[in-house]
Formats: sequence, C-alpha cells, structure tokens
Amino acid sequence: MGFQKEKIKQIRGLLLFAAVIVLLLLYSSSVGVGILLFIKIVTPFLVGGAIAFILNLPMRFIENKILGHWKGKAAARLKRPISFVLAFLLVIFLVTVVIMTVLPQMTKTVMEIGRQIPYFVDNLVIELEKLAAAYPEIAKQASRLEELELDWSSVFNSVIDFLKNGSGSAILNSTVSVASNIMSGV
Repeated sequence: MGFQKEKIKQIRGLLLFAAVIVLLLLYSSSVGVGILLFIKIVTPFLVGGAIAFILNLPMRFIENKILGHWKGKAAARLKRPISFVLAFLLVIFLVTVVIMTVLPQMTKTVMEIGRQIPYFVDNLVIELEKLAAAYPEIAKQASRLEELELDWSSVFNSVIDFLKNGSGSAILNSTVSVASNIMSGV
C-alpha cells in the first residue's frame, strides 16, 4: 500500500482528534463542571489584574509627578501606599461621576424611545399602505401573512408595552445591578 509518513501522521492526528471529541461528548457533564471550576478559580486573578492595570497609570502619575519631590527614606516608603490610595479614590470618583451623568441620560433616552414608538408604528403603517398601493404584489404577500392567523395588533401592542414599561426599568435595573456588582468586586 505504501503510505507516506506524512499521511500516517495525519491519520494518527485525525484519530486522536476523533477520540478526544468522543471522550468530550461522553463525559460532557464532567468537562462542563471542570470548565466552570477553572473559570471560578481564574476569575479573581483576572479581576485583580484588570484592577491593577486600571490603577497602575494614575498611581504612577501620582507617585512620580505629584509626590516625586518627596525625599528621604520614610517619604520613599510612604509614596507608594499614598499614591495607591489616591489613585483608588480617583478611579472610584471617576466611575461615580460617569454613572451619575450617564445613567439619568440613558433613562431619559429609553423613556423617549418608548414614547416615540407609537408614532413610529403609525407612520410605518401609513408608509406600508402607500407601498402596498404602489406595488400590488406586496398586498398579495401581505394577504398571505393574514392567512397565518396572527393577531398583529396584539403583537405590536405587546411589543410597545414591553418597550414602554419593561425595557426602561429593566435597563435601569440591570445597569444598577452591573454597577453594584463591579463596586462590590472592587
């Protein structure tokens, strides 16, 4: 038959890959538990690295530029902790300012979108009627949609109610929840 060495390596690799896939499928619940455990173990290190990365730039600036004129052994030992505390307070202040300025504007925007949806739907219906009058094929396809026996007005009303009532408060709640989770993590 005379297989070449490269073909044998490819076949061996494919068999090994297939065996790994079969084992993963057979023990998928154990693999899932292992992956979740790994993620739980690694998450604090990733969060800590992200916090250190975020705090490092302002901390270096404070340490070198603002406290750079401090001389002496005792002052050199205090520069790093003081710059860390100041950088941490600065980051907390900036996050608070951003949340306090963005959150009310985002709430207003969501509420305005909820108020504008009925007008948009009315204009959409008018434009669709004009389009159907100009192109009769569209009217024919729309009549096929009516055969599906869907109550389109209730679908539109439920979507509008969701956008008016549900999404504004849901976005606000999820934003506050994310912000509180970030702060508690920090």
